[in-house]
Amino acid sequence: MKSFLKKKYKRLIALIVFLAMGCVGLFLGYAHFTADASGAALAYETEGKMENLSAVSSTYDDSGYFLTTSVNSEGGERKFFVKKIGLEGQVEFQTELVRATGDSGEFTYVTGVTEDRVIAFTSNHYYLYALKENGLELLDTHQGNWNIAANPDSGVKNFAFDVHDGVIDIYSLHNSAGSATSIVVYAEKTTVIGDAFVSSVNREIKRVSGNKNKKLVSMGALVKGFAVTEDHQNIIAVFTTGKAMMFDTNLDGLAEVDPNEYEKKVKTITVGDGVTVTAAQYDGNNALYVFLNRDVYRITAEDFANSENEGYKPDYVVSLAEPGYFTTYNAQNNTLFAVSEDGNTVSAVDVENRKIDYTVKLKFGIRGMHASIGADAFICHWIDTRTERYEMTVYSFSELSQLDGATVGKVISLVFGYIGAALTLLLIVMLVSEKASEAVWSKVKWVGVSLWRSKWIYLVILPSFALLIMFSIYPSVSAIINSFFDYELGKPKEFIGWGNYEELFVTNKDLLLQICRNTVLLVGSYLFTQVVPPVFYAYLIMLLRNKSSVKIIRWFMYIPGLIPTIAAMLMWRYGIYGIDPNGAINIIIEKIFGPGTAIGFLVDERYAIWSILFIGFPWVGGFLLFYGALMTVPTEVYDACELEGCGLIRRFFVIDLPFIMGQVKYVSIGAIIAGVKSVGRIMATTEGLRGTMTLMYKLYDYLQADRLGMASTIAVIMVVLLAGISLARVRKMLKKENSYD
Repeated sequence: MKSFLKKKYKRLIALIVFLAMGCVGLFLGYAHFTADASGAALAYETEGKMENLSAVSSTYDDSGYFLTTSVNSEGGERKFFVKKIGLEGQVEFQTELVRATGDSGEFTYVTGVTEDRVIAFTSNHYYLYALKENGLELLDTHQGNWNIAANPDSGVKNFAFDVHDGVIDIYSLHNSAGSATSIVVYAEKTTVIGDAFVSSVNREIKRVSGNKNKKLVSMGALVKGFAVTEDHQNIIAVFTTGKAMMFDTNLDGLAEVDPNEYEKKVKTITVGDGVTVTAAQYDGNNALYVFLNRDVYRITAEDFANSENEGYKPDYVVSLAEPGYFTTYNAQNNTLFAVSEDGNTVSAVDVENRKIDYTVKLKFGIRGMHASIGADAFICHWIDTRTERYEMTVYSFSELSQLDGATVGKVISLVFGYIGAALTLLLIVMLVSEKASEAVWSKVKWVGVSLWRSKWIYLVILPSFALLIMFSIYPSVSAIINSFFDYELGKPKEFIGWGNYEELFVTNKDLLLQICRNTVLLVGSYLFTQVVPPVFYAYLIMLLRNKSSVKIIRWFMYIPGLIPTIAAMLMWRYGIYGIDPNGAINIIIEKIFGPGTAIGFLVDERYAIWSILFIGFPWVGGFLLFYGALMTVPTEVYDACELEGCGLIRRFFVIDLPFIMGQVKYVSIGAIIAGVKSVGRIMATTEGLRGTMTLMYKLYDYLQADRLGMASTIAVIMVVLLAGISLARVRKMLKKENSYD
């Protein structure tokens, strides 16, 4: 060993370098999988199928979040609750929200405004609460002048808070059609002092004629379409056509007819004329970020003062890859988060350096988001597509950035991870054994020289090989990986090890036995129907002497192959078997044996699986393949057989069958694979019910339920089963080819 190390020190150095590369690759692969699995921490799930999450907001002191939920009681009455959830996901209290007399709206938003005051909103009512350690205490209610939450499902709310000198001013904005060709925008100011609402005033602030699309952007409380400036003197609002407006918080003089008086009170600038504003977000520090599809601009009170200067342009921040449709702002690190229309893409914008820090693809489409100003937390809510319920997920900002790293470096991490694992094992063997080292080194040199000599050939096939990896190998590897995760669409991945396999083989073992039985029966049926009857029909046709009749019979037997498979299945389901049952077979049975003797072929568990196996009778199938093979048998062989006195049956087994055995083996392998993978027959008949569930249909069933982890587990099992059969056949074929050499 010492002499080996002394003589081969250069090789040893190279091996150490390769070993380091392998370790780096393993680390990158590990980083990818751990980030992808644990990047999201589920903090809270709704309780029961009838509970819906209506809104999310942070508490004033950033100690947690308020969740507004609703439950339909047994009597049909809808009850509303607000729950305070701590930063660790614990429920700190729950309070039922009771609507005022005459209020039929839903609670769409509850938020902490000061350290001891909470405001709640329905469609046209305001509710003032005192924040206690064990819940909320109702102090006062106020009825607004219009619907401030016109669309509770999407959380559209046009209001903002201004807290100063012990006073809470609530501003709400509203659009309505003034006429067939105009839009009117109103503002309302409601003031809270102490334990009560003390005043309310509303004004018309803008009337736009000729274009009904020039309305105020309905951004919501979390995605604020307007905001109050730091000096408490002005309000900045944004319109859908890229117009921004600033007006006085006292609302005086906004409805003046005199244009000059109006211009003194209301100033308007153009952010992007004719471009649709998709979102806007206040940063809590005098700036309103406006999204014109992909472009992001920053609007402050200074913009209105400078707008009359020559060469004025809005303050451009950054362009996104996809339009931002709703946003949130984290003041702790000056980061603006924008979410795409589908809710799956989150972009983190560094507003100070005017660049995109990272972009993350989430596993579900979020419907709303919020970043608590003081805490390192990012909260979003989304809808579980299986249950149609709102769910809530909390990310830390570090987790979100890790998830981005996993997304961006996914391919690199996987490649380096697998190469690193292989190199590590190989290098260990090489370092231990001098003989193994020499053998491996010579092999590596030979491979390198061969690759270099044929470099242009490999370069040509590289695109095809890349497509093979992308569309065949990578999905297969992903399925194996996903089988170890609790992976459902609309939910973050969670690593559970052998949990999916345990659910399949232990928890649902009775169902698995049924699935295995049906799959074996289906494979046996495919194997029989695709080999035995077609060979029989091909042999009979070959024996016919009249060439004209042979042509007619071949065409006649080929006609069933022209019918689409799914159409044939539906013909058997509705026409031959019937569902009521009233199919052709049952009509014949009742004619012979009398009324009431019909058989429920597909509706009776005793007959369902056997009826499915019988579909396709008389199973003509691919007789042409065997017929063509039989026609290649030399006539001299038949002449010799006839001289020996062989009958037709003996001739078939001694001569014909051995000649077509290659086709029989090929069709048999295909029949086994088709039987395992068959899903159309079950889907078109029983949909897996009445004891007819198979392996492939269970995989489809899990896909329909968005349980991709369990679907991947079944896919892995199928790959193991089919790979064993296929590899055995391929190995035998390769041995046969080598024997010819």
